[in-house]
Amino acid sequence: MPTWREWLFSAKALIAALLALYIALAIPLENPYWAMASVYVVSHPLSGATRSKAIYRALGTLLGAAASVVLLPTFAQQPVMLSLAISLWIGALLFLSLLDRSPRSYIFLLAAYTVPLISLAEVNHPATIFDVALARSEEILLGIVCASVVNAVLFPSRIAPTLAAKMHLLLRDGRGAVSRMLNPAPGRSRPACAECAAGGCNGVGRDDQPSEPRQRQSSLHRSCSRISRADGDVDAPANLHRGLAAPASNRATAGHAEMKGKFTHFARNVLMPREFTK
Repeated sequence: MPTWREWLFSAKALIAALLALYIALAIPLENPYWAMASVYVVSHPLSGATRSKAIYRALGTLLGAAASVVLLPTFAQQPVMLSLAISLWIGALLFLSLLDRSPRSYIFLLAAYTVPLISLAEVNHPATIFDVALARSEEILLGIVCASVVNAVLFPSRIAPTLAAKMHLLLRDGRGAVSRMLNPAPGRSRPACAECAAGGCNGVGRDDQPSEPRQRQSSLHRSCSRISRADGDVDAPANLHRGLAAPASNRATAGHAEMKGKFTHFARNVLMPREFTK
């Protein structure tokens, strides 16, 4: 089932589309359905994104309409040259849209396909190209204005609450993960191997393993031993931090201990400060 936000977005888009269609029929415009279609093209659940997309669509439409007024009368008697000019226009603007990876690329996309939509429909009547381009621009701009006004007036949706909710879920999951890792439930064993769980881990791998895997296994075993010792204390996170700060002879590598220390510091001060300040 759709959420209430999706229902609200659908209702606002419908209201804006009907408003644009009513105004287009009342003026009247040549093709009122273009105003209604423009509403659904630019509508977005977030009000800011709707306004941004509306501005870029308006600029792209005006640029494409101006190019149509220039290209069609110039090459009206030369169909091959007209096709070549339109193809070069589309290719160049598509190339620019791919270079610009920001939302501004929507301007180039709109300007690219607006030219063939306006020019090719009037290729046999080049004298009316200005009126057609003007009417198409008015219809699209009407839909853009209606969509922007309705989204801004009727229950506007801001991006800040959406980001805040997602950050809350992310931090909640992070606190839960760190809490489970540093403060396991009674009876649960933290070590990653059976030897560490039994207290017999001496950091030495089996003889039938290659030297490099054995070194990695020894490093893991020593880390598990330090974490196991920290689990038995009342202040487990502090002892874990002290265990990671042990002399070099008790650590796998200095970089490994530094990484663990930074992670513990981050967990204590950022993710779950309440658990560590009790």
